[in-house]
Amino acid sequence: MPGRIREQSYQIFHDDGYYANIARYAPGHESSFWKKVSSRLPAYDFMVMQKYEVRNNQWWIQNVGIFQAFRNREIPLSVDEAENWFTDVVNTKVKPALQKGNLPETLKLENLDRNTVKKYEKTYLANFSLEHLYVDCDLRLVKTQREASQRPSYTIAVPIR
Repeated sequence: MPGRIREQSYQIFHDDGYYANIARYAPGHESSFWKKVSSRLPAYDFMVMQKYEVRNNQWWIQNVGIFQAFRNREIPLSVDEAENWFTDVVNTKVKPALQKGNLPETLKLENLDRNTVKKYEKTYLANFSLEHLYVDCDLRLVKTQREASQRPSYTIAVPIR
């Protein structure tokens, strides 16, 4: 999606086995011309949540849900706000649904066209392989792959202090 604000993008892990990738999108924020036109539009916050655990010395990752919210673009998405949103969604939507055995089989994204939803469905229903290439207190390099035929992607993470 266009308009991702990198400074307002986070990957948050919880000790209960959930983590989320959260990003704010504000189309037009990069251009001074479009900024004037789009400044009245809301920002779009997007969260992909996953459950993780280690099984037989391998990371097992399952997609749990994709969540979205429209918010005031004048108020930046801070790490604390992202953390609070993540915690609230886990406690009010995800854990109750999993206790009932109701993990969604299809995506139900609001306010997006069917073509955009289709792009996310294949990823959502996949189970990932994840390999830590390097981990220490200050740096984590991870290789992920959705399918053997897919090109791997790499994530570099550093803690926020």
